[in-house]
Amino acid sequence: MKNFVTALIAAVIVMLGVFVFSGIGNYLNEQEITIVVKHKERVISEETSKYLVWSEDETFENRDSLIKGKFNSSDLYGKLEKDHTYKCKVYGWRVQFFSWYRNIIECKEAE
Repeated sequence: MKNFVTALIAAVIVMLGVFVFSGIGNYLNEQEITIVVKHKERVISEETSKYLVWSEDETFENRDSLIKGKFNSSDLYGKLEKDHTYKCKVYGWRVQFFSWYRNIIECKEAE
């Protein structure tokens, strides 16, 4: 029985690792939040470029997502204005150690 419990715990840990590190879990963690844009920037490296958006409490990434059907990251980035308040749908987790950011799916200016 002890070996079964140990194997079961190991299997759960492996499954959680696959779930989190494969990115599958990111797509299931969708929230609607309100942010005030404090800064935004396009970050370019040799392999990629990405849009980052800073709010008062958190930094977000704005990238296209095949699974979420989002293909307008450049348009969304261009519409966001500093010191404006937006209601945004986001998904994913912010993990500073891995430089992971939650992704913005859509934003509408708050009234």
